[in-house]
Amino acid sequence: MRRLALLVRFLLLTGLAAAPLAAAADVPSSVVYLTPKIEGAHRYPPAERAARLAELLDTLEPGGPAGAVRVGFTVPVTLLNAFRRDEAGAWRLDMRQLDEDLAVAAELGRPIVVALYGNHFVDDLGAGRLADALVADPRNLMAYEDGTAAIDRYFTAAIVGYTLSTDPAIPVNAYRRQAMAAALERLRRFAEAHPDLLIGVELHGEVHHAFPDLRHGNDRFRDIRTTDYSAASRREFRAWLRDEGWTLAALNRHIGAHFTAWEDVLPPGFAGAGPRPWTHWDAFAAGDFPVAGWVDHPDGIAALTLVLDGEMEISATTQLSRTDVYDALPDIDTPNSGFRGTIDLEGLAPGWHGVTVRATLPDGQSGDLGHKIFFVGSDTDMAESPPPETPPLQPRPRGLRGNVDDPEHIFAVRYNPFAALWHAFRQHQVAAHMASWIALAREAGLPADLLYTYQVAPFLVGGWNDMLYAVDRGFFSLPGARPGVTAYGGVADTPHIFDLVGGRSYGVPEFHPLRPRHPDAAEAAMRRHFAAGAVFISPFFLSLIPQDLGQRDFEMFLIRPDNPNRGSDHFYHAIRRLAAE
Repeated sequence: MRRLALLVRFLLLTGLAAAPLAAAADVPSSVVYLTPKIEGAHRYPPAERAARLAELLDTLEPGGPAGAVRVGFTVPVTLLNAFRRDEAGAWRLDMRQLDEDLAVAAELGRPIVVALYGNHFVDDLGAGRLADALVADPRNLMAYEDGTAAIDRYFTAAIVGYTLSTDPAIPVNAYRRQAMAAALERLRRFAEAHPDLLIGVELHGEVHHAFPDLRHGNDRFRDIRTTDYSAASRREFRAWLRDEGWTLAALNRHIGAHFTAWEDVLPPGFAGAGPRPWTHWDAFAAGDFPVAGWVDHPDGIAALTLVLDGEMEISATTQLSRTDVYDALPDIDTPNSGFRGTIDLEGLAPGWHGVTVRATLPDGQSGDLGHKIFFVGSDTDMAESPPPETPPLQPRPRGLRGNVDDPEHIFAVRYNPFAALWHAFRQHQVAAHMASWIALAREAGLPADLLYTYQVAPFLVGGWNDMLYAVDRGFFSLPGARPGVTAYGGVADTPHIFDLVGGRSYGVPEFHPLRPRHPDAAEAAMRRHFAAGAVFISPFFLSLIPQDLGQRDFEMFLIRPDNPNRGSDHFYHAIRRLAAE
């Protein structure tokens, strides 16, 4: 994208980015770190906080940080929570909590990763804090196609879809930038005073587009709702099109529209655009038509192929995360049984098409997992054309199991070239938003090898609709910072996560393998990450709060020796074993 490229070029020319990072920084370090997320620390005053953290961390690594794997912790900083309303009603920045946390870290002498959160998670919406004032102003928010704000819940936290626009005049951006700058200055001074303690700074938390039901809606393809249709986003879409070299005449020819002025250009799916061909928007309109499911065989899978219309062969990616299959079938040995292949709808002839999913084993035997048919065109045209019969399938060799879960059988899809442009812009929004925070951190004087992005990689999960997030692989190559990849379930150990970081040093801001049947899985996965160049892994999560297990639905992630949920007890012992080396 041209605007992002210009920003990256600016970072490079001003010396604020290092791309690629120096070779010495991109080899496995002789010392690596486990920096768990720890709940409840801020319930205690600093002196008691330090004592409780010391007690917890000493159970993982007695005697303090030493050896090849050192245990520290993550310091969370929710940037928008660092504001307090004064007597005149103005919001004033108050960084006392971060100052206390850094003092505690210095006292403990434990390595820390500082997570600067400015994303969509809000712990206390409705508590009279700054977030309530920001939510009341639509300028601050992403919007769905009908103009409603993208506000939701995830476990116990609220989700507020703050804008991805980088305009510093938008109030939420002004507050985030003010708090970020103040935090970065403190971290720069801390790093100078304690060069061995500050291991990394995670920027902003996961950044992506919003969609309803973040927790359960990841695998939704039909009747989806996406962002961002806010007024600011629509204006920036028009500007992006012009920056990409489109003239109004060329755009009209390309998409079959008749816009007479740039102000008339509305993105696909926008409720006010009306039912015209160029307004079509759904999970497939941008041209990618995913075929996904799961496959398993005791000897592994050598190749998985989509056979389109009995002729064209398209390679599918295997070993994607399907933790749901691992949980449902006790004899499945891996959470990475997922697969996905993509059919390009652009140029595909109107009418009926069929796709067969064929698995090939290491010994050359092959068999079919299933066959799906779909119609390229409108629902009306599909109704007037009888579907073809399902062709005979190759029998499956003994031991081959699997299923084609997506797409649904028999439905209409169609490509919209304007939707492809809209989705490319959405991906640009995510990357440019992150690049702006990297630039701010570099301007504050923090080196690139201390900075990490913090991102989910939805395309590593076999059943997810990654179009909802609009996060592409290029995000993990942004200059000026190292990549940080969230890793749960099969993502924690898929080989594709190592391909994604491309041999660079990286961080794992959240990590839990979720493999209760395999006591050694967590340790093996962490060792692979450290060997591949991970500087730190942040296990999610430990807690300082006395509590009984089972009170909250996310306690399956609670890493304790007495919590067998999702292998959290195995994970605890794996941390201790690594820290003993």
